Amino acid sequence: MVGRALKQAFLREGHEVWCFVRPGTRIDGGENQIFWDYAAQKIELEKCEKFDAVIHLAGVNIADQRWSTEYKEIILESRVLGTRFLCQSLSQLKYPPKVLISASAVGFYGNHSP
Repeated sequence: MVGRALKQAFLREGHEVWCFVRPGTRIDGGENQIFWDYAAQKIELEKCEKFDAVIHLAGVNIADQRWSTEYKEIILESRVLGTRFLCQSLSQLKYPPKVLISASAVGFYGNHSP
């Protein structure tokens, strides 16, 4: 939800937007996709050259299932290992992004006045 909203806002402002996509995932408007898999250490890095910024909405969906001990480990690893792999990959570029914003499990619960 956050990624879709950000994408639409940037597109409305006239920015070019590329989306990082995990294996087996497709997004609306299949153009401008970069396939990556942190577990397999694969990324279409050549497509990332000269980006101004990267916004990394890190990790698996926390509402996808109950938080068993095993799923807590998956949640943690998807954030830590995924972010590490992305940072290491972007640092290899001749022209890396000027900005990296990373967030996970972000929520907004509305304005609740007293």
